[in-house]
Amino acid sequence: MKRVLGVAYRHVNDTSNGNNPEQDLTWLGLVGMADPIRKGAKELIAGFHQAGIDTVMITGDQSPTAYAIAKELGLSRDEKLEILDSTNLNNLSPEALTALSDKVDVFARISPSNKLQIVQALQAAGKVVAMTGDGINDAPALKAAQVGVAMGKGGTDVAREVADIVLEDDRLETMIIAVSRGR
Repeated sequence: MKRVLGVAYRHVNDTSNGNNPEQDLTWLGLVGMADPIRKGAKELIAGFHQAGIDTVMITGDQSPTAYAIAKELGLSRDEKLEILDSTNLNNLSPEALTALSDKVDVFARISPSNKLQIVQALQAAGKVVAMTGDGINDAPALKAAQVGVAMGKGGTDVAREVADIVLEDDRLETMIIAVSRGR
């Protein structure tokens, strides 16, 4: 899966367009950027499934991108991946979101407030929720989850402060090791 970025420019000293710098640009082309899945991530998801841990992706990515990544990871135990876009999420009552949360594998185009809604909906559906995150925008959901897991190296101070667990090596593989040893 590649992300595509269009590139154009305009000379800054050109004041002929007044206050609209997005006009009269010179088109340069498209740039394709690959954001490959981390090595071992697919095996990690399989390990979570083997341990009885359902894994849900909550991402700001567009639905097609999120779907392709989830498919490659084998995120769903079933053949079919269920995806819910935040545009649909905003039209749902809390009760409807709770009912759907048990069936959704991927939440796409999600805002920080949506992350908190999703964690609360999963909890209302009777799930024990562990949330991973590294940014300040993850803090409310990390705090609300039964187990908030923050990244120690790359994470923000806010994420580390509200989390229950801090992964010092920033490797999700550490979580499956901890789960297996804890059991």
